Amino acid sequence: MSGKKILMITGDFTEDYETMVPFQALQAVGHTVHAVCPDKKSGDSVATAIHDFEGDQTYTEKPGHRFALNADFEGLDPASYDALVVPGGRAPEYLRLNKDVLKLVRHFFDTEKPVAAICHGAQILAAAGVLKGRKCSAYPACQPEVELAGGTFASIEVDQAVTDANLVTAPAWPAHPAELAQRDGMNLPQMITRLYHESIDAGHDLGNFTSFLRVCALRYLELQLTGDVPRDTRVPIASLDADHILEKSPSAKSTPSRGERTRH
Repeated sequence: MSGKKILMITGDFTEDYETMVPFQALQAVGHTVHAVCPDKKSGDSVATAIHDFEGDQTYTEKPGHRFALNADFEGLDPASYDALVVPGGRAPEYLRLNKDVLKLVRHFFDTEKPVAAICHGAQILAAAGVLKGRKCSAYPACQPEVELAGGTFASIEVDQAVTDANLVTAPAWPAHPAELAQRDGMNLPQMITRLYHESIDAGHDLGNFTSFLRVCALRYLELQLTGDVPRDTRVPIASLDADHILEKSPSAKSTPSRGERTRH
């Protein structure tokens, strides 16, 4: 399975977890991810931020990491990318003022390529005018912007996600595994329990189950991107031929099929 080329638009005080994790994990499963920021070049960095709820009426913001960009914003060709990732945090607040950013975002909607936006990332989508008639989740304080842009705000739990055609959105980073659960008629705890027991039965090392769940969520997005898993969320995952899909993956040589696991 060939890797895809994915664009991530980020900026100063982007949410740390919503930027660092997808950037690294998508590369880990074989994709090329270009992280860019207006007025910055490859090798420059943006400051990430960690947002916490500590008893106040809104979140607090603490320093995260210096996140290194690996591509230039100026001169990039959106047609050369297969998908777009828009992290949240405080960066979208000012990125949405950049006309070139909005133009890039519109390209992915005009060409119906996959777009994943989380938390305050919806601020960029609203400013780009791509939410009319769309169902979109976001950090709850962004609800007025989604609705003023003509979208339907999906008021869901922080660990849930919503899909509308090529657009996947969520309130915050805990939602990464949620869409997969919904497709098979489970809630999130049921899906996690099922994954845990299936992994134990397969003899996998689950020393870091949280990381395993993140990889599962990103692997699912990868299979949607390559067309091996339908983007139509009405099609249950359980109805697909898992062995056939996995045989097409480079990792299949080291991963036994369900039948092989049963024989051993």
